Amino acid sequence: AIVFLTIGAGVIFATWGENKGDSSGITATLRTDGRSKVKVALDTMTQDPKIALLGMTQSFFEGAMYIFVFMWTPKMEPLFENLPHGQVFGCFMACMMIGSSLTKYMQQFRGLPAFYLRELFAIGAVCLGLPAMGGTNKYVVVVCFFLFEIVCGIYWPSMGIVKSKYVPEEVRATIYNIFRVPLNLIVVLVLANLGTISDDVVFCICAFLLGGAAFMQHLFFQMAGVKEPREDAMGPAAAATEELAPMTKDDGGESPAK
Repeated sequence: AIVFLTIGAGVIFATWGENKGDSSGITATLRTDGRSKVKVALDTMTQDPKIALLGMTQSFFEGAMYIFVFMWTPKMEPLFENLPHGQVFGCFMACMMIGSSLTKYMQQFRGLPAFYLRELFAIGAVCLGLPAMGGTNKYVVVVCFFLFEIVCGIYWPSMGIVKSKYVPEEVRATIYNIFRVPLNLIVVLVLANLGTISDDVVFCICAFLLGGAAFMQHLFFQMAGVKEPREDAMGPAAAATEELAPMTKDDGGESPAK
């Protein structure tokens, strides 16, 4: 891995140009009013609260996801003798790839990511909540973990689409970094207390975080004014009807005789 990372770093350093960003908009404002990018990012979130809500949604989901990365091994080892960690991890990565491939179909059948992410987070909460229940069948636990990885695979491109639409490009990196703070705080607080809480409690916390992400995504959905998929689906039909309307009338404006 070190060899390939070194080669990749060399290729990037030699062939990629530095992204200086856009010299207009907020970047130009920075030079005139003296505000730092952090201050501009905070002001942007104050003026548009749904950006802050989106950032906290990201922190809650990814916090649960990173905790899961640490916790799937201690959860599964007592359930399976001689657990093949490499094969399980490979299956997780395959599930994540499947999820990423499903994103385009999710947009076709469920509309914009801002809409279906609510359902996605709720499914994730169930996937990590069921293993927290005592006596859950070991194969149910495996299926739940695989489904959660599929959820993660759908999440990354879908959330990327949402953030690219609602977060200003000029301060996008700064806003992302700001919400790394609560994300890392969530993960550190949970993992630092593993000696005092059981694995089941940790998965309950993950389920709670995912439920909170679903609730905040619902609030974001309402604040952003995203249309329901049924409304969006009527758009092409309505446009086609309007386009064909003149063809059903003659020059006098009356319907042609049969």
